[in-house]
Amino acid sequence: MPVDFHHNIFYFYKGGQEDDNAKSRQLEDNTTKALINILENIDHKITAKFLRHIGVIASEISNVNFCLQKNDIGTSALQRKNELILLAIVQEKKKELKLTDIDKHHSRPDAWIYGDSFAILVESKVVGYLDYSQMRAHYRKLSLNSIEAPVYNEITWNEVHLFFKNEVNNHNEKSNIGPTNIFLLKQFTEYLDMCNLTDFNGFDSDFFDYFFAHDDEDSRLWVKKKIKSFSSHIYNKMSEIDSEFYQDYDQGQLKLKDNYSWVAFGPKNKEYRNLAHQTIRFNSQGLDIFINVELKKATDNFKAKIVKYPEELKQAIENLCDGQNLTFLIEKREYVVASRYNYFKLFELKSYSLTDSKLSDSSYNFLLSVVKDIDLPAISIIEKIHRNDAIEASSGGTPKKLVDKILKITTKFHEFISFINAPAPGDISIHNK
Repeated sequence: MPVDFHHNIFYFYKGGQEDDNAKSRQLEDNTTKALINILENIDHKITAKFLRHIGVIASEISNVNFCLQKNDIGTSALQRKNELILLAIVQEKKKELKLTDIDKHHSRPDAWIYGDSFAILVESKVVGYLDYSQMRAHYRKLSLNSIEAPVYNEITWNEVHLFFKNEVNNHNEKSNIGPTNIFLLKQFTEYLDMCNLTDFNGFDSDFFDYFFAHDDEDSRLWVKKKIKSFSSHIYNKMSEIDSEFYQDYDQGQLKLKDNYSWVAFGPKNKEYRNLAHQTIRFNSQGLDIFINVELKKATDNFKAKIVKYPEELKQAIENLCDGQNLTFLIEKREYVVASRYNYFKLFELKSYSLTDSKLSDSSYNFLLSVVKDIDLPAISIIEKIHRNDAIEASSGGTPKKLVDKILKITTKFHEFISFINAPAPGDISIHNK
């Protein structure tokens, strides 16, 4: 069953706030608190390792103290510190800050971390970017009564997640840090993932199980943002195949009633819909990567190839099917109202029937005759990646193996859609308008 977010010790009830700024601030405060709670309660060796990761160079890290939402830790305390660090934890790094232009406005840090010889002022952002005036005021707070100039360091929540995720991977319940520390580490990394503060770090069974139940708003937002993060990886690779065609990606709405979601790749401003294009569909069983030929302009292109270039189309289909386990799905569309259509499945054809020497001619002729004779066909050419394969290929917190697997499919698909979309002599290419 899908994960229940509220079983996580760091997750929180969001209440009835409707204002986006209030929601962002609540998430920001709670996430900063979760980080401080972890550092305060985890094994000291891991806390010290994290502090070194964010820039502390003291020979010994001891007597570490933590506080939240406190204006300062005292002028005399700051004067005794050899190291002063202004730490920004952000969703995404943008550009360098010019902190030498000190701002005299008041500021209240999100957190302080300090020891015998160092002090860290923490500013956290989970949405948007840093307020420059606020950061300069923080810098002034650190530098006003200190001998040493503060050091500015900026990390992302994804880097924080990767640090603690690596600690989980480096230890187990029988290691010297004990099961309680392992539990806390897992809960915290799970929390950051639930709040979509990480880059895409793989699919798990909870992601696919959502499409069975699809009855929880927190889970819906988590799934939607995970799809967006994953799709950006795919889009970046596909734009390398053909940057003129793959100009953008379009993510479908995911409503609570929906048992699947999709992302389409192609020309921007939804022009992809008038062409053969590529789509990834996400459901409880895994991923469907498919060529989508659906709206009338796209299907007319396909039909034109049947009439004008039958041999070239046959060769393109054979090339597409070579070594692939594809399904050709042919549906009939019937107009309802205002761009809404009902879809009726006519047949499915497996790719082996188009490559088998005894079946290929009859299968090919049947496929093309049905498409040609339907007024409003919808053609999908699908390759499936089972959920277990998707989970295994994206395990370990990195999407590379799964992205490469999908890229191999989409590269071959692109050759076919380029043929379908190519205008006949004298025609006008939709893509080149």
